[in-house]
Amino acid sequence: MKNPLQAAGRRLLPWIGLLVFSAVPAAAQTTPGATADDGAASFTALTPVKLGLTISPAVQVRVNLINAQGGRGRFVRRPNRDDARAYLAVAAQGKKPKVVAHALKGMARSWSLKGEVGARINDDFIKVVRARLQSGPKRVRVAAFEPARLLLAARPTHKGVLADILAALKAPNSTVRFFAVRSLFNVADFQIPKPRRGRLKGQITAAVLPLLDDPKASVVAATADVLSRVGFDRMPHRAKILAKAKILVNHPKAKVRGTALNLWARVAKKKNRAALINALRRGLADDHGYVRGTAAEALAQLGKPTAIHDLAALLNDDSKSTLKLKKGHKYGPRLVLGTRTGRQVRVVAMQGMASLTKGRRARLRAAHPKELQGRKLNKALQRAKTYYEGVKSRLPKPAPPLSATTEQTGSATPAGK
Repeated sequence: MKNPLQAAGRRLLPWIGLLVFSAVPAAAQTTPGATADDGAASFTALTPVKLGLTISPAVQVRVNLINAQGGRGRFVRRPNRDDARAYLAVAAQGKKPKVVAHALKGMARSWSLKGEVGARINDDFIKVVRARLQSGPKRVRVAAFEPARLLLAARPTHKGVLADILAALKAPNSTVRFFAVRSLFNVADFQIPKPRRGRLKGQITAAVLPLLDDPKASVVAATADVLSRVGFDRMPHRAKILAKAKILVNHPKAKVRGTALNLWARVAKKKNRAALINALRRGLADDHGYVRGTAAEALAQLGKPTAIHDLAALLNDDSKSTLKLKKGHKYGPRLVLGTRTGRQVRVVAMQGMASLTKGRRARLRAAHPKELQGRKLNKALQRAKTYYEGVKSRLPKPAPPLSATTEQTGSATPAGK
């Protein structure tokens, strides 16, 4: 049964916000915020966007409340059309970058392509998103990628928004470039790792390729991660991607080495994987757990039974196979790279061994997700060790140890960073 006091509080909250906002000095409501461009301080004013909709009293109350909260309020859990329009109005005409960024994120949660949530996307929505993508403080431009994803996921993809994001790949600020390349994964004809009709996949791939040479490691890693998720052995510009990946596996940063190994594994041809296998085996000895876990997972996916010997050597490695791609800060939650089959190197190795024995008369059962913690995990690991000891003599001979003269793109594993 609903509490009448709570219901009354929800009805009064917008009006309380209106009273609070009216008490805030006008100067405090309109002062533009400061933004930093890779350490260089600059001040950028927000340009208002003219809307075609009429702001009703109900929407104005919500607008006042959003402004009064200063970008720190919670998003409406079940937004209606007035909530959606309020976020739109603040994103279009707000004065503070923090408030405008909050409103843009609210737009992503309260607008939809078919109107199933809040309001249905219209010309005003598109106008505001494009305006905030094209210019403004860094915080605002980064927040604009959230509602832009709705337009990228549409069929067909909105050409204007796609053009704005492709232009953002060349932005002078690395944070903008980082979020721009990540947002492209939402394009339906780009994200599917298969040949697609038309030129869109090739166009986007060509646009993001230069970011594999970006001076910022987080941008390089994000680009390699996106390309690995959409990549396959016949993808457009495969030769250029492969050449870059072979170089990046020796990058000083672990986030780049790991994503580059995964990218190489995705685009390599089945008949020409000798150099890839050597690179993955070297990755198993990397100083960072994320690279070791990624190499183990990719090696298992190749389906070579000889890899069981290499994976068995990692069953005592309890290092984390995750890595922060970009630290959490005011632009959004921290972004983490990780392996799909586990969060520890030993778990990835164990599950990889199980996948390689699938279909064999003597097979190792893959551990259930509920078995990947505490005592159950120890039992599963012991089961994998016992299995290996019992069948290793019947497995194909292990690959010979890698030597310094083995063909590869580099001669040594970089220090883990």
